Amino acid sequence: AHSIPAAAGWMTGLGVIPFAGLAAGHLAMPAKVGEPAVFAVLAYGAVILSFLGGIRWGLAIAPGHHLNTGALWYPLALSVVPALTAWLALLAPAAASPIILAVAFLLMLASDWQVAQTGVAPPWFMRLRWPPTAAAVLSLLAVGLL
Repeated sequence: AHSIPAAAGWMTGLGVIPFAGLAAGHLAMPAKVGEPAVFAVLAYGAVILSFLGGIRWGLAIAPGHHLNTGALWYPLALSVVPALTAWLALLAPAAASPIILAVAFLLMLASDWQVAQTGVAPPWFMRLRWPPTAAAVLSLLAVGLL
């Protein structure tokens, strides 16, 4: 019960490939050729950040999570913040977008850690969350700062 299920581990690992590949492509290519990789990693980051919000929505409404209707407002409202942040990051000036997304990924990780402490998430959840967050943040910073 404490080990990461193989399917979750594999899917998460495969989800890191676009971050790493696009950041490497950006760094390895001349500026004009590598420029599309910047937008691609930003767009992918926005999609994944939105997905993380969806995970939080799912945890909030999961069977056995005994919140009354009134208590659902807070976790459900927080679960849409990542998607809104991702969208705003894509609308922000190009230099700010990777920083906004990287900070949002770190805040989401901290927030997920708090939720995991309550027992709402499976015991392996945080061990699954750390590595792809590190990959996302490093990739976003690579395309944003280098």
